[in-house]
Amino acid sequence: MRNSRNMASAVAMSSPHVIVCGNEKGGSGKSTLAMHIAVALLKSGFRVATIDLDGRQRSLTRYIDNRRAWSERRGVALRCRATAT
Repeated sequence: MRNSRNMASAVAMSSPHVIVCGNEKGGSGKSTLAMHIAVALLKSGFRVATIDLDGRQRSLTRYIDNRRAWSERRGVALRCRATAT
């Protein structure tokens, strides 16, 4: 039983997954939720990519950029180094 759990975990970690946080209403916490999910997955050892599809508002992208700038100004190393493109 233990080996099958390890195999299932290995398969789950190697298979790509897509998580979508969507809602038509603005201000409902989509970007905040996406960031919390991404950080939790990173801290659990997963590789994570985020895509901000709101090209006008860019809330998630701005958060990542601001967090990086803050850490550089303060000389604080972030545990999960984010890269936005």
